[in-house]
Amino acid sequence: MIVPALNTNLDVQINSKPSIEIMDGGKAWRVVDASGNSGMVKIDRPMPDGTRLTSPENAHFLDAMHSSLSAIWGGADYEHTLTNVDSMRTSVANQYSWIYWLVDRGHRRLETVQPWDIEAYLHACAQGGSEGALNARERIRTALKQLRSSGFDITSVGLTDILEASNLSRNRWLNGVVEEVRGEILHGLKSKAAREKKNMSESALYSKGYAITLLHRLCGPGQTRLQFDPEDHVRDAISTVETGKQEGTRLIPIEAAMRLMDQAARWVISVAPVLLDFRELLVDLVKRKGALDEAEFVLRRNELLELVNADLHGLLPRPIVFDNRIQSGTLSVRSVFTRMLPAACYTCIGTLSGRRDIEIRSLRQGACSGTEETGYWLESYIGKNFQDTQRTPCSKLIVDAVAVLEMYAQIGTEDCEHGDLLFDMPQYGNPEKSARFNSSEALQDFADFVGASSLGVPTGERWPIARHQLRKLFAVLYVWRYDAGDLDALSYHLRHLNLQVTIRYCGSRDLFDEIDRQLGELTRRKIANMVKKTVGSAGIYAKKLTKLVERFLPELELATEGDLKKKLDRLTKAKGIVLRATPWGFCGCSDAPSHLRRAACRRDTTQPPNLEYDGRPDTTASDEGKCSGCIFFMSDTTRTPRWESACEKVRTELYSEHTVRLRKVRLQKNLRTLESFTSALTRAAV
Repeated sequence: MIVPALNTNLDVQINSKPSIEIMDGGKAWRVVDASGNSGMVKIDRPMPDGTRLTSPENAHFLDAMHSSLSAIWGGADYEHTLTNVDSMRTSVANQYSWIYWLVDRGHRRLETVQPWDIEAYLHACAQGGSEGALNARERIRTALKQLRSSGFDITSVGLTDILEASNLSRNRWLNGVVEEVRGEILHGLKSKAAREKKNMSESALYSKGYAITLLHRLCGPGQTRLQFDPEDHVRDAISTVETGKQEGTRLIPIEAAMRLMDQAARWVISVAPVLLDFRELLVDLVKRKGALDEAEFVLRRNELLELVNADLHGLLPRPIVFDNRIQSGTLSVRSVFTRMLPAACYTCIGTLSGRRDIEIRSLRQGACSGTEETGYWLESYIGKNFQDTQRTPCSKLIVDAVAVLEMYAQIGTEDCEHGDLLFDMPQYGNPEKSARFNSSEALQDFADFVGASSLGVPTGERWPIARHQLRKLFAVLYVWRYDAGDLDALSYHLRHLNLQVTIRYCGSRDLFDEIDRQLGELTRRKIANMVKKTVGSAGIYAKKLTKLVERFLPELELATEGDLKKKLDRLTKAKGIVLRATPWGFCGCSDAPSHLRRAACRRDTTQPPNLEYDGRPDTTASDEGKCSGCIFFMSDTTRTPRWESACEKVRTELYSEHTVRLRKVRLQKNLRTLESFTSALTRAAV
């Protein structure tokens, strides 16, 4: 409902409520705030199909705008309110931009809008601002070409006329776009401003998302409205884009990440086989329901559920029930199959593959191939940079997760024709039909259920789990947490266009802080193993660390576990010790010039490899032979299989009848080095 304007006397306005008055036949609003400040807000704006926002065709959208904005104009009953003329103008512009985008894609009512429409709109805004969302540059270019073909001199056509011909509302930021495009058409040169356009900030994206939420929550009865709550979809979409001034997706706290991954793997490996057997028996029972009376059917169904809960005892924190109503402390069978199980599979695939949400949801049956001997591969669509299907090495857990989804798709659907998309899943109550998996809501539900969303947040609040957080978590797991990988390989897995993109991706504040913590944790863990003598080590740098530990041993021997960690933390910081993992050991070389001069990978080559993002040597050009003699290198028994494999590879080439004599001399020398290092690790492990 639109509140009529109050008396224009300023003293009266100051003591009255804010008001909105429809002016000029509905083409503008006159708004007055609580302080008596007033202003005009233009409403009669052009739409992409040539109509106006005030045209009868768009009455549904305009009514929704009226009711949603007037409901919070100066009100005190809502979490957020509009309190001044500028905030009202911004909200009107944001809602208009959203409606313009919808009309451009054929929507005539909000009921037809889907969650992915919101994601696509906010992604378009993030990458090109409102200009990108409205496709303004292309519309202006088309309008100028049409004007010129109609005989107009486009050098003298006014800005207002060009924008009207483009079906765009007159706006200050569009004036520069018009001049840029006009220059491109006249002179064939793109301006520097057009090439260096900045993305929209995160705060601006939230403002646009809030405008969408208003249209849903504050519409009047009977007006057009979304069929879903957009809040989570807005938040999730914003978290998956890298904005102009912000850092993109925040990294999930590592404690929450480890709980989420541990529980997802538990579901895929241990819980899923029980649930799939249960699902198959349940489907068979439902097919025979016509031959059973209701009491016997319910009895047999409950017996199946009791058996399943017995098998899942110790794997799930509480038993599952058939009651689909939301109750505290219960987990329904429907939510297990439509949310929890696919969410666990989604988590394993996303965290261990580094794929984006749209790429995971486009996975098809048969996506995994290979064997344990030859290695496993995941075939997925790479959307952002390549728009093509490609294969990537993957872990066995991804293969297991894909297999769970494939088996679930087959249960009860033998006589039905379903698509082969893994996340277009058979409906629980009607397997003959498919339903698109809601990855955003299900992932949050799964994280809440396993207790991951409440870990690692200093304020104690619930952590919102966004799907793109799994992709950034992959970078931590791949490179730092599990002592393997490097930035070049990470860049390949993430399908970035070049290494610099990956470096920027990993350079965000929260990810960089987590990398630093993981490097420190790795260093403390390796030195603690030396103190406890639980893991053998070898190498020049290992001897140096051993002497350092022995010097502090009297103090450390009496330390508790907590004290030991604190003392080692002070020791590593005081001595500047940071270990970085390689597939065959650990490098302790820093970015100091004196260290770089003495590092074997930098010294023993005419063209030293590039430095890493942190200024230390890039070890991707090194190998066991080169690192074994370096004063900054050590290894331990966790790398013994790698050293033994390297020895076997050299022996195979050394004793081949096709290897030339000079090559055998070098191989023999290399083999002695590798064998001495391997035997040292073997002795240390005894």
